[in-house]
Amino acid sequence: MSNVVYIKAFNSTITKFIDSLIESFPEEKVLKSTSIKINMVIKANAVVAIKVFKKYTTLFSEQIINQDEDFFLKMEIPNENLSFLEDVKNIYKYADDGTKKVIWKYISNLYKIAQMYK
Repeated sequence: MSNVVYIKAFNSTITKFIDSLIESFPEEKVLKSTSIKINMVIKANAVVAIKVFKKYTTLFSEQIINQDEDFFLKMEIPNENLSFLEDVKNIYKYADDGTKKVIWKYISNLYKIAQMYK
């Protein structure tokens, strides 16, 4: 498959992820601004999100694959373009088990798509 397919899939998935969090946690006002930021980044340069996500998450491959909670509980966000992960981290801390599973599903899918991008 071409990189365009992965870029579109990644951008669609990250948008759905944030939208899902907004729906589940409407009291988290920061998520709406996160959604706006992500959409602005995607519109400005559709490749940036997947490149930055891939570069950062590759360092944590084992934690993501094993769904190790330390990925969320102890991670430091090294890049402003990944600030959405800080929002996810804050939600993860008090999320119920079902929500945590959904979060992992999205993170795992984003990770897999990013790894296929060349």
